[in-house]
This record gives sequence, C-alpha cells and structure tokens, in this order.
Amino acid sequence: KNITIIVTFLMFIVAIISIAAKDIIVFLLGNEYHSAAKIMPFLVFMPLLYTISEVTSIGINFMKKIHWHLIISIITCVTNILFNWLFVPKYGALGASIATAISYIVFFALRTIVSQKYFKVQYPLVRIYIMIIILAIYSTIVININSIFYNIVLGLISLLILVVFFYKDLVYIAKNRRII
Repeated sequence: KNITIIVTFLMFIVAIISIAAKDIIVFLLGNEYHSAAKIMPFLVFMPLLYTISEVTSIGINFMKKIHWHLIISIITCVTNILFNWLFVPKYGALGASIATAISYIVFFALRTIVSQKYFKVQYPLVRIYIMIIILAIYSTIVININSIFYNIVLGLISLLILVVFFYKDLVYIAKNRRII
C-alpha cells in the first residue's frame, strides 16, 4: 500500500508537470512542434497508469495467474482499436491520443481489479480514480485553451489537490520511515 501511495504521488506529479510545461517545451523546440503539444496531455496517461498498475497488479503475479495479463492486454487492445475507430476520423492525432488515454484507464482498472481478486490490498483506489478524472479534465481544458498562464494555474490546482489527497499518507510514511 505504501509503495503504491509513493509511486502514485510521484507519477501524478510528473504527469501534471508534463502537461503544465507542454507550451514551454514547444517554445524551446520550435513552432513545428505546436501540433504535438496539443496531443501530449492525453499521452501522459500511458506511462502514468502503466507504472501505477505495475504496483497494483502484484496479486496476478503472486498467485501465478499470469494468463490474466494476456486477457487484459487483448481487452485493452480491442478498446484502443474501437476508440481509434471512433475518434481518429473526426479528431485525427488528438483522437488517437484520447483513445490511448481511455485504453490505459481500462488497462489500469482491469489489472487492479483482477489483482485485488487474488491478493487484497487496501490501495487508495478512490483517490487514484479521482486524480485520473482530475487529470482527464485538466487535459481536456488545456487542449482547448492557448494560455500558458491558465495552463500553469490549472496545473498548480491539480498539484494542490494531489497533495491534499495524499498528504496524511505521505506524512505517516515519512514519520515511520516505513515503506513496506
């Protein structure tokens, strides 16, 4: 549980900062990368949720139920194909990035649910899912605005919510120096 809290907290920080800095990165790289900055907010879901699910899916491996990895991958792949089919014709690369984000949310949820079936751990799943929703809202807003200022303000608000959600757990872990 404590490792999940630390990994989740750190990965959400990286994701939020990546989204908040997208316009700065484009400024440094040049205008030809402007279109890439528009799809980046949804692409952060892949490393974020994959990394967190590596911790929350330990029950699958502990109980040697590794066939679930294949089943979950197939379901995720079908989800990605379906949402690409729906979104790419209308939204292009942005639609593909949204399809990828949705697929990784499904991937994370399935790995975590199946793992919990075999190896119950009291992960802070409600807070994780709320942060996923907040990150999705943040991503949706910043692809529709062209203000670096508002992007950073929304990023700071997202970071504040993240800190409030995990503050007590992080203080407990730090005071007790207990990760496992």
